[in-house]
Amino acid sequence: MLKHTLLATAMIGLCSAPAFAETPYRPDVANFDGGDGIALGADPAFDPIGTNTIEFWVAAGWSSDPGYDPVILSNTGANGTAYLVSILRDRDGLGILAGDTEIYTAFDFSDGRLSHVAIIEGEGALSVIINGQVRSVHQVDFQELAGTELFIGSADGQTAPFIGAIGQLRIWREALSRETLGAFIMADVLSPTKGDHPLIDALSVMSDFDDRTVLIADAPAKS
Repeated sequence: MLKHTLLATAMIGLCSAPAFAETPYRPDVANFDGGDGIALGADPAFDPIGTNTIEFWVAAGWSSDPGYDPVILSNTGANGTAYLVSILRDRDGLGILAGDTEIYTAFDFSDGRLSHVAIIEGEGALSVIINGQVRSVHQVDFQELAGTELFIGSADGQTAPFIGAIGQLRIWREALSRETLGAFIMADVLSPTKGDHPLIDALSVMSDFDDRTVLIADAPAKS
């Protein structure tokens, strides 16, 4: 059960709505113009725990080299960077910084359309899935750091700002299977027609871009 009051309250309408009232799914989207991104303070829900899934929609909104790799998402704190995700400046791939290790996944983002990205960490491997297809697998893990902050649309609130759109960010404390991931790419996590997401209790963070913030579930205590 989602334990954070704000997240639970936001879901009540979806739980109680009759199936025929469900509207077509549309990811909530925030647009970024190269200015400051969304900066969130430290919260235990942001700390990687060894098995994680990060999923979001993203569209590159630039046509000429901005001089840097625009950052989609950054998880960083006083002790370093757990992970950082960017689109390469030439829009030809995804760059991921996992601790001190840089990895790359080729993909053509130049059409400016929203693409669904999932980064799944589990059993010492990092899988990158774009639009439902596995694009790369790397033998690397996120760096496990406590006290990390979450930045959306920049590396630290200001550096390497994103230009384009970022939609429906979800962070899970489990390595989602491709089947589970695919079933809810175009659905709310609590859906009158599909039913609740089978790993709803593992949902840690979900975007609320209408308010340019996120909804946070209580993080389980670490053993």
